[in-house]
Amino acid sequence: MDELNYSSLFNLYQQLEQISTELENPPFQATLTSKLVVFTNQFLLFAKKHPDVFSAQPHLYKSQFSPEVNVMFNTLVYLSVIASRNKLDETVLQQLLIAAICVSSSADSPQASNNKTEIKTSLLHAQLTLFAASRWKLCRRMLVVKEYALRYLHKNSNKLAKLDTLQSLLFIAVKLASLTRNNGKTAPLSFAHALKKICLDAPQHWYALLRPLMFYPSLIPPGSTLKDQHDDLQLCLALQPEKTIIYPLLTANDTIKQIPIRIIETAKVKQVFSVQKLPNIIKLDEYWGPKFQQIRAAKSETISLWNKKTSLSSVPSSLVAIQLELNTPQPNVDKIVAILEKEQAFSTQLQHIASANSRLMLPIVSSRHGLLMNGFDRSYQSLLQHSLLSRLTQETFPLQNRLANFTQLFCFTADEISKRLASKASDLASTVCLFALSYFFISPMIRTRHMWQPIPVEHYKLSHLFALEHPEQFKQFPVKLAQAWQQPKQVIIALKQLSMGDSHIGASQICLVIGLALIASRDIYFQENASCEHTELFKQNAFKQLKFSQTLFDELLKDLALKNQVYCSLSF
Repeated sequence: MDELNYSSLFNLYQQLEQISTELENPPFQATLTSKLVVFTNQFLLFAKKHPDVFSAQPHLYKSQFSPEVNVMFNTLVYLSVIASRNKLDETVLQQLLIAAICVSSSADSPQASNNKTEIKTSLLHAQLTLFAASRWKLCRRMLVVKEYALRYLHKNSNKLAKLDTLQSLLFIAVKLASLTRNNGKTAPLSFAHALKKICLDAPQHWYALLRPLMFYPSLIPPGSTLKDQHDDLQLCLALQPEKTIIYPLLTANDTIKQIPIRIIETAKVKQVFSVQKLPNIIKLDEYWGPKFQQIRAAKSETISLWNKKTSLSSVPSSLVAIQLELNTPQPNVDKIVAILEKEQAFSTQLQHIASANSRLMLPIVSSRHGLLMNGFDRSYQSLLQHSLLSRLTQETFPLQNRLANFTQLFCFTADEISKRLASKASDLASTVCLFALSYFFISPMIRTRHMWQPIPVEHYKLSHLFALEHPEQFKQFPVKLAQAWQQPKQVIIALKQLSMGDSHIGASQICLVIGLALIASRDIYFQENASCEHTELFKQNAFKQLKFSQTLFDELLKDLALKNQVYCSLSF
């Protein structure tokens, strides 16, 4: 952990205060857009370097700044905490932070409204695609009613149930900041009581967003003032499993005074108070200074704000072990089953696919039975696809579910076409499909989009699923990823051929299968009945080389609606 510099936090408050002033006082300056981006970059950087100090800010009132700035900063902190616990992509989070800042003003004058329009236009030009007109209007309405959030929640519960994930995150953050604020009129609630209030009135789909907060920041968040079993006042500095790192604020125990920072069991906490006034921001260095950093560094089990991410290029060790065993002349079924039973997700995956492919539709509940029914090669390809898709979806973004569903449909369609071919050369087609679409999951431009409109021509081209600004990255990334995952030469060659995109005459059988699968998947998923001359030419060429026909293709489209039972349990 880097050494805490309280001045960097003080500067963040000052920047936010300056930005807020500019937002509420037209005319809008063109440099404000860059200021917003710089501020949110520094804001998230501080959160990564000092997660405990960052999470503590809503519980420590800074009298050096106005109540409005305190509430706005707290809203941003709550928004970041909720988003990080729900594994939201950082690029999306940054845009959501900018949206929260821009629409936080409650001014309703015509000048202010015009100013907001200018800001929205500038941000749209800056490719901050979160600011669609409808979303802008709704987010602004939510933030304007900060003080009346509870009343709004009661009167519009049906409307809140229709909010998407990002809008729900924003509303929850605003409501937490409102309920825990010190406005001098009503007593602020503690974080635990505020969270309880939200849970009692929230739409059902919010529970999944609120549940991760029970682990961190928990009901005793960093920065909160608490009373221990000796009735001494303590400041919560950080969290450990079933333990709390504390700093004494008021105690008569001389022994505790000599050891200021210590660890107590969470069960010994008697009471947690609401937001307390911070005498001076310099005190943060005393609380979270070198002594705290030493304790935190020595205690690896300290709970962090940020979720750990697994490198996309690293292959799961259990999958490598299975691959090594399958590469032997006589694979040992017992060893493979033992690996599957240790990796519950793998076992469930094989059992579900075996059950779906069973002629009598009987449920398969044994890892061994699932492995033998699917066969070694097909089992490995299924586990490979499951592992890769789980890695690609470690962080959530607006189009993630749609993209994951389309990807599974695409892979399933390619697999179905392969089964209809006499040759077995296309057994790897579904795996190639997943690697080919992998760049879409990690592209910052696609992660920030909310609408998906494919290019309506040449449906067999993967690059036409999205309008890409840097198509060369789309061509290179799948090949590099497949090499990192130690894929066979057939997969690498197929991905290189797909990256060329323009020539389909003489393409390999896998590429032709993938092209037909993409046409079929787009037809089903996007209801694209209209085709173009190039798409028809590709289909006729593929039919000829694969010994397929339009009749078989039409039957395929009908069967897909009945047989598409792809299962992939993603961990979010």
